[in-house]
Amino acid sequence: SDRQLVVSAMRKAAEGRCRAVTAKQRRRTYGHAAALVAACAEVDGENGQRWAAAIRALYRRYPAFRRELDQRLGNIG
Repeated sequence: SDRQLVVSAMRKAAEGRCRAVTAKQRRRTYGHAAALVAACAEVDGENGQRWAAAIRALYRRYPAFRRELDQRLGNIG
């Protein structure tokens, strides 16, 4: 469906942003990447929450980024 295509594109963009900000450790932009992940999680319901949890687990070595994710995801949980 069109909705699933849009959600998939949003996820791909968020994943790319997460990779970019963590690769260069651009801490000032962690919040932006976390906000994108939270937006994707919010629009996709339970599937989105599982996806966001997987993103959080993937970046377990970046505590500052995980704090941003926790803050953003806590607002929608």
